[in-house]
Amino acid sequence: MRSRGLLVFLISLFLNFSLARADFSGLWVGEGSLHQGDLRSFPCTAFLEFRHSAVELETIQGQFDCQKVRIRSLSKIVAIIDGRLYYKNQLVGVIGVQDIFSSYWDFKAGWNHQFRLHRKDNFIRYFEQTTLADGREYYRIEAVLKLD
Repeated sequence: MRSRGLLVFLISLFLNFSLARADFSGLWVGEGSLHQGDLRSFPCTAFLEFRHSAVELETIQGQFDCQKVRIRSLSKIVAIIDGRLYYKNQLVGVIGVQDIFSSYWDFKAGWNHQFRLHRKDNFIRYFEQTTLADGREYYRIEAVLKLD
């Protein structure tokens, strides 16, 4: 648990927080790819919708259509306190001027989930990855989305 706090602290330094921040609100659409281990890669069309305020970030909806694979994002609200993201009172990530980073372990399921967004102008670069407890990658999604 102590290493998670150190990781979040180091990431927050890396992201160079300030009082100014990008607003991630809106509907974002674009294309990307889904990778499942080293074996398969599928092109994707994608959309994500966020509502972002000074105190919370809500994922309203999201979907990645990757040929025969469809991944939907569940509606979720995370609290923002001093540049840190909390879900159900648990620290899960950080938010900065143009970046969001979240990483958490599901010890019961035996996997780690990471999520990153980087905003530049009206575009965001999206990255999501789930790895198994032994370090093998389960899946990875990368996309570039534009504010619609």
